[in-house]
Amino acid sequence: MNYLDEYSFPIELNRKNIKNLYIRIVPPDGVVRISAPRRMSDRLIKDAIEKRLTWIMTHRSSMLQRAAEPVHNYKSGDQVFYFGRKYPVQSVRGRRGDAVTFDGRKLLIPCWEGQTIEEAESILYRWYAEQLQNEAEPLLEKWQAEIGVSVTRCTLRKMKTRWGSCNVRDRRISLNLHLVKYPMQCLEYVIVHELVHLLEKGHNAVFWGYVERFYPDWRKAKSILNSEGIWG
Repeated sequence: MNYLDEYSFPIELNRKNIKNLYIRIVPPDGVVRISAPRRMSDRLIKDAIEKRLTWIMTHRSSMLQRAAEPVHNYKSGDQVFYFGRKYPVQSVRGRRGDAVTFDGRKLLIPCWEGQTIEEAESILYRWYAEQLQNEAEPLLEKWQAEIGVSVTRCTLRKMKTRWGSCNVRDRRISLNLHLVKYPMQCLEYVIVHELVHLLEKGHNAVFWGYVERFYPDWRKAKSILNSEGIWG
């Protein structure tokens, strides 16, 4: 029997050219994804799982018990998240090309006869991208100066398993568009996280030391992102 089969939860083990072992719980099914150094023994990997077993079981349980995000139709009566709060949707008469507006209490989404859910979703996410860009730009400017690094480009895109990414060689970062649904501190943490990769590529003690130095509240933001998963 494979030693990973002893556990009651699914495990994906990926051996990579890295120095340290990392454990992640991946939504929506709670798969435990382990990245381990290529030469790390099975015994050491199992020891790492055992040491974090309580954490794994707690977070998997929370993830699996959490109600699935409802299927949206983006019409009146629906609700969507925007920077950590849930707001009602109100359909308003409009045309293709019209934009979503936000009055502080609800999101007004243009609709027209024959509009599909995909079209309504596209309008909302176009607006989401604009809002996230508006909030990310000053944060990027602030943290590039604070950390002492610079990026050539920042892109927004939907990602299923990552909140952000950093191409160290090209000095380019990407942010998950779904961050627009989370509290602002989560966006700021991810920006700091990705920029720090320009100082230290790997997720080692040096990397987390930098994160701690620049953004001491990172654990709270990371906990929110880990506990909620990625909303679709």
